[in-house]
Amino acid sequence: MKTALAVFISCCVCVCAQTVTGTLEGRITDASGGVITGAEVTAKNADTGLVRVAKTNGSGYFQMTFLPIGAYDVTAWATGFGPVERKAQVELSSAREVDFEMKPASVDTAVTVTAESPQIDTSRGDLKSTIDEKAIEDRPLSSRNILLLVEQLPGFQSTGGYSGVNNPTLSSGSYVSFNGAGSRSVSFQIAGVNNDDSSEGTNCQNANISSIKQFQVLTNSYSAEFGRAGGAVVLVETKSGTQRPFDPGGSDKDSIGRNTFFGEGLTNLDLALFKSFLVREGQRLTFRAEAFGLTNSPHFSFPTASTASASFGRISGTYNPFNFVGTSRNDAASRIIQLALRYTF
Repeated sequence: MKTALAVFISCCVCVCAQTVTGTLEGRITDASGGVITGAEVTAKNADTGLVRVAKTNGSGYFQMTFLPIGAYDVTAWATGFGPVERKAQVELSSAREVDFEMKPASVDTAVTVTAESPQIDTSRGDLKSTIDEKAIEDRPLSSRNILLLVEQLPGFQSTGGYSGVNNPTLSSGSYVSFNGAGSRSVSFQIAGVNNDDSSEGTNCQNANISSIKQFQVLTNSYSAEFGRAGGAVVLVETKSGTQRPFDPGGSDKDSIGRNTFFGEGLTNLDLALFKSFLVREGQRLTFRAEAFGLTNSPHFSFPTASTASASFGRISGTYNPFNFVGTSRNDAASRIIQLALRYTF
């Protein structure tokens, strides 16, 4: 009797989302360079209060993956050593190396590093350019289209020149091209979700420029997780909520009351003069002069309220508050003068 042994090999395929977070990693050593195992590392997000904890392995190495991008306060603790604090900035699809050198503990020993120079990411070989939230807010854009940010990055080459470019609703494609590759060689993602319209060579949806936390373009040697494109990958990471109250006016108050934002006030002076002359008995001549808006003070229109407009928050014109067509204001002259002469007999 023969026994047949069948060996079945099963293959599983794991599908993962693209990286929309960052990594903190590093080694902890003592003053002599010896590694410290079992040390506890705590990373706290300065905006949201998120806390992540990791411990060093036998080589003194620790790693925290999938951290939301932002500023972190990182603290290392170990038995017999004083705590050490450092500040680190986690960026999109990047690994930030944060090493600690710990000293033996004494009474109330604590070491705090408040600032440090930017480091080169030696754990990856990809080429990328990043624009953070503050830089996005400071840049003047001719429109509030997120794709216009690529014009400020090295390697960009415009393939535009036709109407409706960079507008997903017009099916005219985009002009995003890097390092000589065509616009159809670019892939787009928002918050880790694929945003490609491969039939048109552009992104499917735009994001409000005010909602972007970080804008990044990968141009070479990027990870296989960012496949589908041989030219470049455009990554957009949107903002999340924080523990701090939102105050667009820059106030130190915890809340914004009513009537915080308003347009220019209305300045107006109307004047009427008349004089009556007796010509003869039973006959009188009356002169009358009336002026509306005598000082001709300019009345500025309200700031543009649409966040999708390139002129958001700007006062771009004047209007006549006394001249309406339905609910619309007309830009007619504000000062009106009329004269009248009346003869009564």
